[in-house]
Amino acid sequence: MAWHTARNDNRVRRNSVIIKHANPCGVSENKVPLISFKNAYASDPVSSFGGVIACNYKINKKIA
Repeated sequence: MAWHTARNDNRVRRNSVIIKHANPCGVSENKVPLISFKNAYASDPVSSFGGVIACNYKINKKIA
């Protein structure tokens, strides 16, 4: 599910999906990758800890 959601080949929107124990903890879409990640993480920061992140953009130092 995470890869299917994040692999959208949209050149404008950046998708971030956080999964833990096969359940989505956060999903976000934004033009700016950092904002997309922050919004996905803010959806449920407790459950997101230790989860898997799938995205359709490169992870840079700010996001890491």
